[in-house]
Amino acid sequence: MVHPATQRVVKATIVALNASLDIGMVFPPKPGADRSVGIWTNRDLHADEILAMVPRLASANTRGGNIFMRVGPFSRDAHPGMVMLDDLTIDAVEQLSRDGFEPCLVIETSPANFQAWVKLIANGAVDYGLLTQVVRRLANDYGGDERAVSPRQPGRLPGFTNRKAKHRLEDGKFPFVKLTEARPGCVASKGVELIHQVSRFDTAGAAAGAAPKPPRSAAVRSTEPTLEVTNKLQAIHLAQKNRILREVADGRRSPNAASASEVDFAVAKMALAAGIDKDDIAHWLRCTRAQKDETYPERTIHAASSWPFNLK
Repeated sequence: MVHPATQRVVKATIVALNASLDIGMVFPPKPGADRSVGIWTNRDLHADEILAMVPRLASANTRGGNIFMRVGPFSRDAHPGMVMLDDLTIDAVEQLSRDGFEPCLVIETSPANFQAWVKLIANGAVDYGLLTQVVRRLANDYGGDERAVSPRQPGRLPGFTNRKAKHRLEDGKFPFVKLTEARPGCVASKGVELIHQVSRFDTAGAAAGAAPKPPRSAAVRSTEPTLEVTNKLQAIHLAQKNRILREVADGRRSPNAASASEVDFAVAKMALAAGIDKDDIAHWLRCTRAQKDETYPERTIHAASSWPFNLK
């Protein structure tokens, strides 16, 4: 029997994150082994599916397993821009909010040790590689664990105990992972600004001591799209990606039709039809597809402008 409080905490957590999640149970090494045993669903689980798993998770926790969550596998192709910062102090968590990176979720994983989940964009997706650089920047600026900067970095699911041996209490029990703050719908007010800022520099070169490269969008223009325009583009991206995925699932399109390039082409068509400036579209594509060559945005926009606007 699962305690009702555990169900409430898990539900509040997944509502605050508002994204499909992958859930994992990580057990201590077996006798004679030196590695932990991790069991992950490796699926994009939604709220009802996660809540249905709670009894199984509670049982695993009782048997010594640590319970984790991370953004679902879908994020490798279209990351929702929600990141987790690990090993923060409470002062660092409060500073995040003061600086415009308000967490949508804060978890106390062990006494005085926190994880903060920050949603950087309201809608749409962020390039996976670019997001790694963004998380590394935040971890460095706020004293987080700079080794834990994967866009799918696991965080602890509250409502269960932290079974690390070093946290064991004098009475033999383990501390609970506590939900400190849950703010559904909270989007960092400076999240998009940070993504734009990081995307404009050669982070690898800067790390090696080289001077940062000028913005790749400088050849188009020096100003960035407004937050309103960026949000419109992100909303268009989400709508077009979902439309294409539905058509693939229904058998109306081939599986290859759901590629990032195909989605970007559809986004460019709809954005042009909506009257969004080509330079704004190009800048957005540079931010979300930083791994592409410099001509990619212009080629995508040119192809989109050559076709009739027949998308819905």
